[in-house]
Amino acid sequence: MGREDLLSGGLRYCDAASAWAALLCAAALAFLVAKSLTQPIVQLTAAVEAAGNNSPTSIPVNASGETGVLALAFSRMMTDVKAKTDALETEVQRHRSTATARDRLAERERVFSAAVEAKVERLTYVSSSMVFENATAMTRS
Repeated sequence: MGREDLLSGGLRYCDAASAWAALLCAAALAFLVAKSLTQPIVQLTAAVEAAGNNSPTSIPVNASGETGVLALAFSRMMTDVKAKTDALETEVQRHRSTATARDRLAERERVFSAAVEAKVERLTYVSSSMVFENATAMTRS
């Protein structure tokens, strides 16, 4: 084997080693890029699922690019949903209070109407008795 054969074999070995090193570097870089892209999405997904279960959570809005825009939109949406849910719960409570007050008033009106009816019946009876007594007294005289 001559010197050229040794150099040629060494170069092939160097080229193969360089190719493997480049491939490993590319794979490591791809892994890091994929992780940096998926980690904010995974965090956002977990936060949205927790919010859907009424668990206290904060949506991570520190991501960059489209993921950050999406996280910010979800954060605003969750703030709006909470505000509207609170307003709805307040309205439901107000409605329940109004319904309770209306029911109490209806009961008081029923009791009052029954009392008035009893008085009217009593007055009618007393009035009829008095008319009868007066008529009897007139016929005797």
